[in-house]
Amino acid sequence: MNLIDFLQPGGFRFKQATLGKMQAAYFEILKAFVRYFGMPDVGNFIISGCTIVGGDITAGMLFIDGELCSFAGSPGTLATTIKKEVSFENLAFKNGTNPPVFRATQAIVDATGVALSAFVRIPSVKEMIWGNIGGIPDGLIIDPNVGTENPSLIARIVELEKKNSVFQDGGAMVFWNKIASLIPVGWAEVEDWRGRMPIGWDPDDEIFDTMGETGGAKSASLTIPVEGYVPGLNTSAGEGGRLIVSTGVAENGESFESVAKVATAPTTGSVDHMNPYRVVIFIEYVG
Repeated sequence: MNLIDFLQPGGFRFKQATLGKMQAAYFEILKAFVRYFGMPDVGNFIISGCTIVGGDITAGMLFIDGELCSFAGSPGTLATTIKKEVSFENLAFKNGTNPPVFRATQAIVDATGVALSAFVRIPSVKEMIWGNIGGIPDGLIIDPNVGTENPSLIARIVELEKKNSVFQDGGAMVFWNKIASLIPVGWAEVEDWRGRMPIGWDPDDEIFDTMGETGGAKSASLTIPVEGYVPGLNTSAGEGGRLIVSTGVAENGESFESVAKVATAPTTGSVDHMNPYRVVIFIEYVG
């Protein structure tokens, strides 16, 4: 950075060389800021203002081909063409000369210029966000209290987004244990899960190898046999039923076993398959 020490005993010689160094010093500062924003020496940029309000272009500051150019404003649109204009002012000297010594640049509306829509607007500091800034050094520590064992806020947000990604596009559901009217904004009932319970996918079981397959029932119907035989009360003679001859030989001869025929009316009925349950609502994130 160029500096001039004007505080000298007896004053300071204010000559042309001094003025030249002063001008070079503040131009150096200007160029540093220009490089910071990545603006080359050739190109058209909007530093401030120059917006369309109604049918007018507001006043502002432009940077055209390496030079700051004030713009006074003008009727126009984004199609209006603007160019840099350089003007000079002469100064009379005691030796009788009148050379141009004051140079000024401004932006004017001109048919040979560049359309305002082609100018690149440089964002203000308030408009800049970390996500748009590239080339951040890997070793940069924004907060000295944050180290590798304490992830930064951005890293924590990224991790949370990963964990919540299963809720996108109906990929996961949760139980809602309150009434439907209290379901939070951004969530909705998964209606095709009404009255159902989940079961794990099993690629080795033909019943459970297809995602989204449904099946099962809340109850099943059973039919009781309508007739049969039961042992009789007498082992040596039949009692109103069929006689079956035994294969053994009793002390007094052949022994008979009696069985009695019984019959009932056809009996059918349903049996619940329901384990103890509690009704909830399946909901999913819908955004």
